[in-house]
Amino acid sequence: MGFTPAEGLIMGTRCGDIDAGVLAYCAEHCQVRKAVQVPEKQAHLEALVLRRRQLVATRATEQMRLAQAQVKEAKKDVQQSVTFLNKHIDKIEKQIAKLIDSDDHWGELSAIIDSVPGIGPTTAAVIVAELPELGSLNRREASALVGVAPYHHDSGTRKGKRSIYGGRLPLRCSLYMATLTAITKNDVIKVFYQRLSAAGKPFKVAMVACMRKLLSILNQMVKNRHHWNQHLLKTA
Repeated sequence: MGFTPAEGLIMGTRCGDIDAGVLAYCAEHCQVRKAVQVPEKQAHLEALVLRRRQLVATRATEQMRLAQAQVKEAKKDVQQSVTFLNKHIDKIEKQIAKLIDSDDHWGELSAIIDSVPGIGPTTAAVIVAELPELGSLNRREASALVGVAPYHHDSGTRKGKRSIYGGRLPLRCSLYMATLTAITKNDVIKVFYQRLSAAGKPFKVAMVACMRKLLSILNQMVKNRHHWNQHLLKTA
């Protein structure tokens, strides 16, 4: 005997099978969001950035093997592999730079992002490729999209620790590395980090806060089409 989705919700609730009822209700009322079609050129850039990330990870593995190699022949072979990967990474980086330069919008975004102390051309390319929404979001939306927005874990009267999760992990990793540089090279982020550290914040907590700060600055700069000027960033 079959039930309509609405009847399934009622029957499922009455019988104690809440999950079945909710699924039946969703089948009737929830619409599946269509996949967003990524423009071909954007997909091309994303693919190149991804390929570079894969090669860098492979090189890191080979470099660890090089440090561990004891036999001369093995060491030589691993070194040749590292040399090959270095050349291939350089080739991919040139292709990425050429593709970005071929698009006026991308070129402008890359120049704005690259103007921030602590961020170089590689990180700028990653952000252009993997965060095309930058500049069209508010700071909370940008933080959630990258995965640096803190979420509480409260339940009833219990107050859990706030933590981050979700978002675009590869992009968050690139932002983390840029922030590591920024806390020593970027006066705005450096002072912010020192203030958090002096207040007793753990390193990870302070780093995530600095990542959000840096992302907020980037979002504001792209939105206003301004290059780095720390005197214009007091409200970031």
